[in-house]
Amino acid sequence: MRQGTGEITVAGVRWNLHAGAMVWVPAGVVHDVALRAGADLLSLYANVDLRPADPSWSRARVLRTDRLLSALVEHLADDAPHPGRRHLCWTLYVDLMADATDLFDSMTLPTDPHARSVAEQILRAPGDPRGIEAWASGAGVSARTLMRAFVRDTGCTFGRWRTLARLNAGAALIVAGEPVHLVAEAVGYRTSSGFIASFRAEFGTTPERYRRRLR
Repeated sequence: MRQGTGEITVAGVRWNLHAGAMVWVPAGVVHDVALRAGADLLSLYANVDLRPADPSWSRARVLRTDRLLSALVEHLADDAPHPGRRHLCWTLYVDLMADATDLFDSMTLPTDPHARSVAEQILRAPGDPRGIEAWASGAGVSARTLMRAFVRDTGCTFGRWRTLARLNAGAALIVAGEPVHLVAEAVGYRTSSGFIASFRAEFGTTPERYRRRLR
């Protein structure tokens, strides 16, 4: 991702993309990409024989890139390199990809239809203040049923899943340049300090440092 933000969904797992993120999608895997205004995504297609050997590369992943890997992708996407240099670049690409680390800002969507409907509404409006009782009532199920569906399908409680959804939505707004106090309000936090504390706990840095790093 060269600049801006977007989303990719693979097999029910939804990732929020931002500048500096790299998406690995194995050959033959159906996926859906949605880019927001101003986003710029560079696509690179590699021979399946170049896939790193570890089994983790048989599934889609969102990776953290460094300057060398980003520059190498840009170089390989160009038709200019002659065959000898291109071979060397692909060799280096495979080596660097094997050591790339995951970006842990994915959002797994529930497969249960009631829970999925609730999850999609929260993703569209992360600042919605309703609690699980209200969400369950609107979905026509009990709060206990909704809670069980979230835990079974996503591995997270409803509260934990909603917190991740809010923080990921907030991260996208932060990268887009929105002030922290407006982001906090937009994603359902009563105070900026509460949002900053949750953001630091999840991402390991403050919103402002996160913005500077990704920009």
